[in-house]
Amino acid sequence: MIIPKRKTDLNVHVRNLFADGRPIVLVHGVSASADYWGKVIELLPRDRPVISYDLRGHGTSGKLTPPWTVDDFAKDHVELLDALGLDDVDLVGCSLGGIISQAITLNYPERVHRLVLVSSVAGRTPEESERSLARLHRIENNTIEEIAEESVVRWHTPEYIEEHPEVREKVLAQLRHLDRESYAASYRVLATTDHVDRLGEIAVPTVAITGEGDVGSTARMSELIAERVQNGRAVIVEGAKHSLLSETPEVVARVITEHFATGGEQ
Repeated sequence: MIIPKRKTDLNVHVRNLFADGRPIVLVHGVSASADYWGKVIELLPRDRPVISYDLRGHGTSGKLTPPWTVDDFAKDHVELLDALGLDDVDLVGCSLGGIISQAITLNYPERVHRLVLVSSVAGRTPEESERSLARLHRIENNTIEEIAEESVVRWHTPEYIEEHPEVREKVLAQLRHLDRESYAASYRVLATTDHVDRLGEIAVPTVAITGEGDVGSTARMSELIAERVQNGRAVIVEGAKHSLLSETPEVVARVITEHFATGGEQ
């Protein structure tokens, strides 16, 4: 933790803020927190500043007040950069954080130098949109236990669940900690936001990475993102689902490190 230059009620985690090099900023997904980047952060270059934070309504950051939009999340992000005295950064967003990172890059292009989107969403089909809204309905109406069980299966491969049976209790504890109103409002942003028609405005070098078995952030979506942005490529991780940060952190860290080290030229 650090004391920022200006006040913010977002919980911020910082490594090597004053190191040389452009900071890497990590934006997590819905129902998660900055801690979910832990395995990836350990594998990132030690000579770069690395910043992660709890989105509003998550972790120990302040609650959000519905109605809430992706642009509100993007504004929070830019205000945090201002509080830390940062200009442009290398940006990584996962899941909801990927949608937020798209919005940041579209709304504040001068604040993003290079971009990595992990398990992100764009170009949902009508059927995929219907499934997302159905899950939103369950989140708004079902018990935490029911939501947690569905999340475990949705996010993780069967092999990982078998090897890490504690993941069920971990996800349940994670969801119990959340403010239900903030959780539902955040998932509504995830379920209803789609920047597919604006992706062509993204000029910064971009990598979109997802698991081949991810049912919500599909391989097709990452390939579409890579095709639509001005300078993009896709990475599809074989045998993986949604939780790349937990199951394949070394792959995510390698993609981030290589993309940001090379300048992202394709």
